[in-house]
Amino acid sequence: MNRTILWAVTVLATPLWGQEVGDRLRIEVEDVQRPLIGTLTAVRGEKLIVERRNGTKVSVELGRIAGLKKSVGHRTYGKRGLVIGCLTGWLIAGVSLAAAAEDDPETPSLYDWEPGTSFLIGAVALIGGATGAIGGLIGLLIRAEQWKPIEIVSKGGPQVGLRMRF
Repeated sequence: MNRTILWAVTVLATPLWGQEVGDRLRIEVEDVQRPLIGTLTAVRGEKLIVERRNGTKVSVELGRIAGLKKSVGHRTYGKRGLVIGCLTGWLIAGVSLAAAAEDDPETPSLYDWEPGTSFLIGAVALIGGATGAIGGLIGLLIRAEQWKPIEIVSKGGPQVGLRMRF
């Protein structure tokens, strides 16, 4: 029983701050304007060794870290672009067609609901759908990395935590 507990503590022990070797990190260091972004390659005592995209390795002392975030992947903005595009298209088309109908008494108005207004309502819907599709495509092209904050438990001596994996 004691050997099992000792094995579990030895094998499953990880730092308490929540990152492992291979994780992509965003580290905000005191007195440095831009955050350091890279892959964690090692933890040596009170230092994190991070490899940047260009291959250079940087050592950061835990005591100098002002903020630490872990990458949770990338996301796109297709849905947001679709909604913004549709609303913008509908608004512009609706206001433009309503203004044109108000200026010319012969043009059917959106407010009259006569047989000729179905064309205007269809035009507004078509323009909104087209701008929505364009907005959705633009949103799919925009990718942003998402970050999850990690709390640094201690800036003192090294600590060990226990995490169970099943």
